[in-house]
Amino acid sequence: MRDVSKVLENQAENTEQKRRHKGVKGPSPLLWLTYFNLIAGFVPDSVVQGVVKLHMALLFESTRKKFWIGMTDRIAMSYVVNALDKRLLTLSPPAIVTRSPRSLNERALWKASKWRGWLGMYCLPCSKGLLIKKYVVHSSMLSTATCILLQKSISKEQLKIAESLLNRYVIYFQKYFGKENMVYNTDLLTHITRGVSNWGPLWTHNCFLYEGKNRHMLQMC
Repeated sequence: MRDVSKVLENQAENTEQKRRHKGVKGPSPLLWLTYFNLIAGFVPDSVVQGVVKLHMALLFESTRKKFWIGMTDRIAMSYVVNALDKRLLTLSPPAIVTRSPRSLNERALWKASKWRGWLGMYCLPCSKGLLIKKYVVHSSMLSTATCILLQKSISKEQLKIAESLLNRYVIYFQKYFGKENMVYNTDLLTHITRGVSNWGPLWTHNCFLYEGKNRHMLQMC
């Protein structure tokens, strides 16, 4: 059983000395809650705007990094981005998808729903034949796992498959992009399946609803 007092004491010491331990700046007051599990009590929600956005930035905006060399089998990255964009804009999503694809050149303006569409429907058919196979396979791990976790009903076997895919995705993420890019959101992927097991499929507790309401709140001010 955790010794909360010891945890707080160690974290307080780190805080006083202005040190960070694995990204943690200091203790959370929630540690004092007797019947609250600080780990299981929160649901991680970082797949779409956290990891996918970072993954895309590393693929297409890191021209001076070592991993970028050889990513496209000697094809200029500018050509790859334009070809991806052309493929994306010619796709016709089913009627259930309320928003049409938006240009990759405008990805800085993409909302969460756009990133979700890219991950779940567009990234694999658009990337095939343009990126080297290992980078396409790497993206497919995250895409497949996320699609499993977004189902209305998820079996224990499917949950294990998703967990295995996410763990492999994180391992290869560090291998391909370096330890320096293993940010907090990437680490959260290893906890996603536990959150789904405790709280249900991802669509039951994502932040999309709150993001949509933020616009209405701003209009009221």
